Amino acid sequence: MKLANHKQRGGFSLVELLIAFSVLGLILGSIGMVGIAGRDAYQEGLRSSTLEGRARRALERIASELTPCIESTLTPNPGTPLGLGTVQFQTCLGYAAGAQLQSSITCIRLESDPADPDDGIDNDSDGMVDERQIVLIRNFGSADQIQTVICTNVAEMLEGETANMLDDNGNGLIDEGGLSIAADGQGTLRIRLTVLGRDAKNNQVRRTLETSVHMRN
Repeated sequence: MKLANHKQRGGFSLVELLIAFSVLGLILGSIGMVGIAGRDAYQEGLRSSTLEGRARRALERIASELTPCIESTLTPNPGTPLGLGTVQFQTCLGYAAGAQLQSSITCIRLESDPADPDDGIDNDSDGMVDERQIVLIRNFGSADQIQTVICTNVAEMLEGETANMLDDNGNGLIDEGGLSIAADGQGTLRIRLTVLGRDAKNNQVRRTLETSVHMRN
């Protein structure tokens, strides 16, 4: 009788272990890449939402200030083809003896950020050049005027526009700034705003929103 002498296998060979670890590494790497992509997408969405929300709140504030405006007091005339970044106006406080009572002057003004003067240089090292801010001034021109910044990191020019006396973005206006207020001649103002921010990779992004208001007076 011939006895069979078989050796029992006690484990994996080196080649099998290398293959197994390689496959495991690929799986873990793919999971990690999916996780990183998901995290970046979430952060990008969050930043975009935050930027858009900031622009929307600023637009709503400007619209709420302009809605009770007395149209005849609105200066300069926003019917010009340039679109205005600064306006002054008064609101109606009521009537006395048939005469309209008007408020003190309110001013909404687009101006250079004090930390980043208009010189083509990123003076405040925030990755944005010559950004603007929107200021609301009550009792404008008087000794007790009150100034409030209602939006920062506003673009120098509205998105798609450059300073060349042309309507680059095709909205009917020429060389409008990051805040643009224009009238249609029928008591309606169209307000456009472009704000700046940074994405998850620290690249500059911008969001442009617009709204319209009909002046009550």
